[in-house]
Amino acid sequence: MFLRIKRTQGYAYVQLVENRWQEGRSRQRVLATLGRLDQLQESGSLAALLESGSRLVEGPDRQRPPAWCQRFRARSQLAQFAGVSGGRC
Repeated sequence: MFLRIKRTQGYAYVQLVENRWQEGRSRQRVLATLGRLDQLQESGSLAALLESGSRLVEGPDRQRPPAWCQRFRARSQLAQFAGVSGGRC
């Protein structure tokens, strides 16, 4: 699963998406649309969601972000928009 930004009719929406195999091909399925990016930023909801999700990650070294978090920061615009690029995912 991952978060993505979907741009439609002049707005950017944040979606929770999963990849699954269907008929021998990888398909993406939107599990939830979390809302408009600008509204989530203004309210702080996106940053709070990312912060709360990072607490669920278990591991022996909690100081170093897990690999998925590092990939998320490197490839995703969400970290930049949410203002969490320097901290935890």
